Amino acid sequence: MKKEDILEKYLPKGIPKTEVDKIFKELQTERIGSMKAVVEDIEDLINKRERLNKEIFMDIEKIESGLNNFILQLGENLTPKEQFDLKKKQIEIEQLKIQEKLNAWRDIADLKHELRERLQEFREKETRATMLDKLLE
Repeated sequence: MKKEDILEKYLPKGIPKTEVDKIFKELQTERIGSMKAVVEDIEDLINKRERLNKEIFMDIEKIESGLNNFILQLGENLTPKEQFDLKKKQIEIEQLKIQEKLNAWRDIADLKHELRERLQEFREKETRATMLDKLLE
């Protein structure tokens, strides 16, 4: 089917060809622009999650360092039960670190998966837009 046949079949009669071309190009630009914005948003979310991960680790390290300093200061003045409780807290802090690593990895992996899908969609729409431009010429 020729371009003229498609235009004649689906568009109202009397619309100038230049107006039709303009409408198609605007639609393509809007779709591609919105897809590009989605891709940029996902990239931004990935960067924010990576920064959040670093901030959380710095906070955990401060807590761990403070606890270690406290243990060193009191040292021999602690009862066995207090030593046990403090050791338990150190283990909990290590577990927090591991949990944050896993959560960050999961979040970033999910975002990257979403990014790959949106990039593929974006490239397909860009290709279609290029093909439509050639058809309209």
